[in-house]
Amino acid sequence: MAKFSVPMSVGQQLASRADATVNHEGGLAFELDPRTRLYTRVASALMAEKKFYESAQQADAALLADVRAVAETDPEFVLRLAAYARQVLNLRSVATVLLVEAAAIPACKPYVRR
Repeated sequence: MAKFSVPMSVGQQLASRADATVNHEGGLAFELDPRTRLYTRVASALMAEKKFYESAQQADAALLADVRAVAETDPEFVLRLAAYARQVLNLRSVATVLLVEAAAIPACKPYVRR
């Protein structure tokens, strides 16, 4: 019966993935894992600045929520990301926010001094 089966198109294959979702414009998009989402938010962060689809408060709250979510599973990543943001990406405010937030999370405290 293989001659009667119709192969799925690439779009259908992508849309059937577990991480498939719809973006703000109604197009196909994919959910990022927490670490990648945190990195993306940090690398594109201008603290207290309005984004295209989010207010400044929503964007900052989402960043802090991602920090807390990643700190539960990989606390050292948050602090390494803060150092990377400051030293490589030359971002000052978001690196400070990451460090302050990490200092308040018990799982991150052993890594803060380093």
